Amino acid sequence: MTRSPLPETLDAPAASATTDSGRASNGTSGPTQGAADAVMRASRRCLPHLAGFSLAINILALALPLFVLQVFDRVLTSHSMATLWALAAGCVGALAVMAALDLVRGRILARAGQGLERDLAPGIVALGRTDGLADLARLRAFVAGPAMAALMDLPWTPLFIAVAFVVHPAVGWIALGGALTLLVLAWVAEVHGRGYEIAAGPAEAEARHLAEAAAACRRAGALNPAAGLAGKWGQVQDRAWRARLNGADRGGAYAVFAKFTRLGLQVLVISVAAVLAVGGEITAGGMIAALVLLGRALAPYERAQELWRGAIAARVSLARLTKLPPVATPSRDLVLAPEEEIVLDVRNLVCMPDGAVEPLFAGVRFKARGGDMIGVTGPSGAGKSVLLGLLAGRAMPDRGRVMIAGQDALTGDGRRLDMEMGYLAQSPVLLPGTVVENITGFAADGEYDLSQVAEAARLAGADRDIRGLIHGYDTRIGPGGLDVPAGLAQRIAIARALIGRPRLILLDEPYTHLDNAGVEALIAALDDLRRDGAVVVIVAQRPSVLVHCSRVLVVDGGRARIIDRRRKADLRVLSNPPTEAASAEVAEFKAGPAKPRKKSGARK
Repeated sequence: MTRSPLPETLDAPAASATTDSGRASNGTSGPTQGAADAVMRASRRCLPHLAGFSLAINILALALPLFVLQVFDRVLTSHSMATLWALAAGCVGALAVMAALDLVRGRILARAGQGLERDLAPGIVALGRTDGLADLARLRAFVAGPAMAALMDLPWTPLFIAVAFVVHPAVGWIALGGALTLLVLAWVAEVHGRGYEIAAGPAEAEARHLAEAAAACRRAGALNPAAGLAGKWGQVQDRAWRARLNGADRGGAYAVFAKFTRLGLQVLVISVAAVLAVGGEITAGGMIAALVLLGRALAPYERAQELWRGAIAARVSLARLTKLPPVATPSRDLVLAPEEEIVLDVRNLVCMPDGAVEPLFAGVRFKARGGDMIGVTGPSGAGKSVLLGLLAGRAMPDRGRVMIAGQDALTGDGRRLDMEMGYLAQSPVLLPGTVVENITGFAADGEYDLSQVAEAARLAGADRDIRGLIHGYDTRIGPGGLDVPAGLAQRIAIARALIGRPRLILLDEPYTHLDNAGVEALIAALDDLRRDGAVVVIVAQRPSVLVHCSRVLVVDGGRARIIDRRRKADLRVLSNPPTEAASAEVAEFKAGPAKPRKKSGARK
């Protein structure tokens, strides 16, 4: 449910709309364009500090090879215990500082990852994009995990190679050659493994869709299709498993060969250093120090493929997050006084679906006032639900304005006030939680009291049935809870749209799963709200529902016409399916606003 002071009464086409075009997207942003930009700026400010920590950590890591060098070259020759204890104390102190800096760096990265999720997740949840949450979790895990710390150490590995050259050029060349060898191995493994990843991706996606379809068939009671889908799922998933297994085999072979290469290089450097020590070119301490330096220099390169793949996956996830559509969230810039009449003025709305050549509808304009009940009808696929979603702020129009009490609801920060509107989608769902939580839309404590919840349930005709549940309003429903009948689930969803007696009510075929008594109770509740000055906009195909509307907007073929049910000619249109007969009579608002029809009779 959404609440917004979107007033809506359909009177007549707006008198003027010549200046009402233009995409109303000023200030809107995807979940990673506003919050994410701020997070990225903060992250960039952290980078110099993290780089400084990484430099200090790697410099302090030189304490161990230097300690080994001094012990072999000084302590063993001088037999000085004082020198040994001084060197040991200095080395332990340096390593303690290094560990502390490493701990601080890890905490900074962990908080950076958590900050990404905290700032971006609400917008993604508002869009209902579980794939976006998966991308965000992948990005957070990369930033906060050990892979990022290893990547930050990677640029400083030349420091250890340079010190190896100081020990002896031969040792330095072995370290440099080993690093390049491991990089080449990582590149070869990535190139050969990428094909298996690409092959597994579509198969896994198809398997997920088949699993979801099988679950939907089970819920619908279609057992035979579910069994067939399960068999097909096994075949598709087997393809994905084989591709993943082949990729894992290649990756495992690389990891083993990389480890073998590193150990072989250690044997090589010890052998070369021993030859140099025998020849008097380096000391015994230099030989051991060379081994320690080589291990430290090659450690990040041994994980090069893992780091490479993680960095690419995080980058792809970030790119997908930045491409998510804008999310409309409540704005407090638009305020409607309690005594102010709710007026909705829709001007020249245009909706162009992605990939379409022609707009779904264009030039839709109408005006609505408090107390009206507006029906929206038309053939399937005409865009009725899309239009209602635009009014509810579920999406942004490609062009046009929505004026509320004389204020543009789509300018300023490009968001809608979410306090005065009740919205019911065509296929509402119950979320895991109690009946109270579902009716209140999981609102914060104190926003609604139990009397408001009960009133909304009574308006929806659900109060008696809810009290008959095992725990009444505290019964857990939805996934993981009680599986309530479809009719009761629909009435609970209607109650969610009516709680707080909103002043604008947008309902998309609310009579689904309701019997005649339920429909009559709903109409009576809507009449009660209209008497309080609310505007009701209802998408309906049933003439028995449309007959209660004071105005009807027929949407067909990208065109729209307002029909007054009090006119006999218009009543004949409402008594037939609004297909070709209706489209023959509709006016094309795109050519210009029609003259306002003179109102007859007093407003109810």
